[in-house]
Amino acid sequence: MCFTEGINALQRGTILSINSKGDAMNDTTLTKVQDQIGVQDASGTTVSTEVDKVIIGSIAAFTGVIGLWSVACLMSAMFQAGGPLQLVAGYFRALAGL
Repeated sequence: MCFTEGINALQRGTILSINSKGDAMNDTTLTKVQDQIGVQDASGTTVSTEVDKVIIGSIAAFTGVIGLWSVACLMSAMFQAGGPLQLVAGYFRALAGL
């Protein structure tokens, strides 16, 4: 195996062990060991699934903001009416047109 093949093997993820012998020619033996560990993704998530998660999360966040805004409006109305009973009484007076 020449130097370029060794570099290509490293780029492919194979493991090379280089053994140098103490000869006068300084022979080098490259031993190729294939890595048999494979990574499998069993979750099966796709881009569409991730986009759906983001959309659902943003809808939930927007719903929460609207809920907080409505509670703030009701609290403000209750303080202006003078309490919860006066708020309900004022609401029914407004419906009846009194």
